[in-house]
Amino acid sequence: MGWDSKPSYPASALRTVQVKATDWQRARWEAEGKRLGVSRGAFLAWAADMAIGFREAYEKTTEQHDREMHPEKYKAL
Repeated sequence: MGWDSKPSYPASALRTVQVKATDWQRARWEAEGKRLGVSRGAFLAWAADMAIGFREAYEKTTEQHDREMHPEKYKAL
């Protein structure tokens, strides 16, 4: 790589994960990592953490909305 690819993940990150990707995906991840100033692997770790956070926020919001719209379902809880 022609740019600085220093790790930007925590020192406690000891596991390595293999990911199958198309050439297009690999190039896209590398370009996005470069744009953020991190390695391709660090970008993937960041993206995965963001996806988990978005999913958790969505589930929390959906449950809260469901409780407000259908309180009868939750009275027994």
